[in-house]
Amino acid sequence: MRTKWCARAARVRYNLKSESKVLTRVLQSCILNGFIFLLSILVFEYVFLPAVRYLVLAVFGHDPGVAHNVWGWMQPFLSMTFRMIWVLPLFLLSKLVNALWFQDIADSAYRHRRGRPQFMSSVSKIIADSLFSLLVQALFLVQDIADSAYRHRRGRPQFMSSVSKIIADSLFSLLVQALFLVQSMLVSMLPITYIGELLCLVHMCLLYSLYSFEYKWFNMGWELHKRLTFIETNWPYFLGFGLPLAILTQIPHSYIISGCVFSIFFPVFILSGNEATPVIGSEYPLRLFSPVVAISNGMFRFVRNTAEVERTVVDRNS
Repeated sequence: MRTKWCARAARVRYNLKSESKVLTRVLQSCILNGFIFLLSILVFEYVFLPAVRYLVLAVFGHDPGVAHNVWGWMQPFLSMTFRMIWVLPLFLLSKLVNALWFQDIADSAYRHRRGRPQFMSSVSKIIADSLFSLLVQALFLVQDIADSAYRHRRGRPQFMSSVSKIIADSLFSLLVQALFLVQSMLVSMLPITYIGELLCLVHMCLLYSLYSFEYKWFNMGWELHKRLTFIETNWPYFLGFGLPLAILTQIPHSYIISGCVFSIFFPVFILSGNEATPVIGSEYPLRLFSPVVAISNGMFRFVRNTAEVERTVVDRNS
């Protein structure tokens, strides 16, 4: 009896610690993206610039033409300086920090509800998100060359195949998401009233749903094709799930502010995706991911062929 009580007490302490960690990360994300980043932009645009403009008009009020010319070069100079010194560095820093915090929120929530994840992808996801354009080719080339050299000297690697699989799944997923985002931008340009905007909204709903659920599915060991097929097959549920975030991020006209809004609300969607049980049973799948998957396969096939050439060179030189 005492053993059961101790185990239950330990479990309660662990749950409280996990909940506290998730809450801390969510609050930190809101403070960074909302109160520091977003608020600083709003203060600059709607408080600082109008105040400076008022001072310019007050100083050169006797000559409106001079005041207009002075403000004409001062306003873009101040805006550019603010963006280069404050917005751009903080935006890049927040992307990295958000990736860390989002992954931490997802992993903590998953452990609290389901136990230890099957795949630990934190490092590969962060690296892939930060250096995606470089890693798509470099990691696969290095991995294939390293595997080839290892097999040539010692035989089949014991652990590299699983690591390569995790990295490949992460990179392929990011490539599909990037191409899907481009696809949504292309359909938004259709010269048909409201149709382009509606199709773009549908794309963003499904993409945000994939963002939200992917942490849980990755930890469950689902490969990318299974994740995409599940969304395409049960698209009505995921269309509704991603709709609030898609609308919230489309309201701002600024990409930076839209990114802040996304980062503020996205932790809630991660937690919702971890707890939710999707409604399944749609009769007609919506194959919106199929075109970008085909393009991604072609790109990775090209990388593979390039890697084969590099491996042949290594084999000949060794």
